Amino acid sequence: MEYLLSILLALFLTLIVETPLYFFLLKIKRKSSLLTLILMNVFTNVLMNLTYLFLIRSSIFIYVFEIIIPFIEGSFLFLYIDKLDINSSSLKIKNKGIILFFYTLLIAFISNLLSYFLGELFNNYLYPLFYNYYLVLIYSLIFILEILIMIIYLLKKT
Repeated sequence: MEYLLSILLALFLTLIVETPLYFFLLKIKRKSSLLTLILMNVFTNVLMNLTYLFLIRSSIFIYVFEIIIPFIEGSFLFLYIDKLDINSSSLKIKNKGIILFFYTLLIAFISNLLSYFLGELFNNYLYPLFYNYYLVLIYSLIFILEILIMIIYLLKKT
């Protein structure tokens, strides 16, 4: 049960931080694109945490994986940018080549770096003060609120 709570805490914190950054910096226009971004983060976060908890219990693994994840997510965003209905002209990028690739990579790097540092901060200062059950509940409610705000934003734009 402790492993599940640990995975859920990391997952919801990641989703709380990274989803709005991807949503607004990539100028997402559809709810399905928002869902794809969420699933991308769920996949990479759960994969990393399961690997860490059950296969490689080394702190160096976390640092290596935190460097690899932005490349995976940035590459995914670049490859599926048309399917996500992200209009590169709305991003003020005329060329869909290397500039767009580095832009998606930069967004992935910034969002992952921010969620990593917030996770470290919370691991050292906030988690010892609360029971993990309460934090999972708080994080999930914040994430649901964020998603509702983004959906309302999308509905108002259309």
